[in-house]
Amino acid sequence: MAKNALETAVTLLKGRAKSTQTLRQALLAKGFAAAEVETALSRCAQLGYLNDEAMGQAVAKRLLEDNRAIGEVQRKLLQAGLADATVASILKWAQEECGYDELAAARFWLRQRNLEGPKAARFLASRAFTPETLERLGFGENS
Repeated sequence: MAKNALETAVTLLKGRAKSTQTLRQALLAKGFAAAEVETALSRCAQLGYLNDEAMGQAVAKRLLEDNRAIGEVQRKLLQAGLADATVASILKWAQEECGYDELAAARFWLRQRNLEGPKAARFLASRAFTPETLERLGFGENS
């Protein structure tokens, strides 16, 4: 028996939380009509199964606890299909509520990888640490 869009959406959400956009794309790719997809998304939100803000906060909290840079968190949230305004709100929440310190996170990675000098600066920049953080660590223009 073929599932309808709502049943399929609930099944897709069982594996892990998804953004509204990601779930929309998955349902459309399965051949459901746009109107049926929007109805299913609305119902999932009403039931509390679909909440972009909560999903984004959980992802951000996990990444920041793993000492990831705010820039990397932002990139991951955007890749997950969250809207720019939602991502901005989540990043603000994360910095205020999680007590995130990018300088401490950068120092963690330098100790973890035993990096110094230009190699350390390149590594941190590749992980989306801000130029301000690199400057505070002593990695200037010549590093």
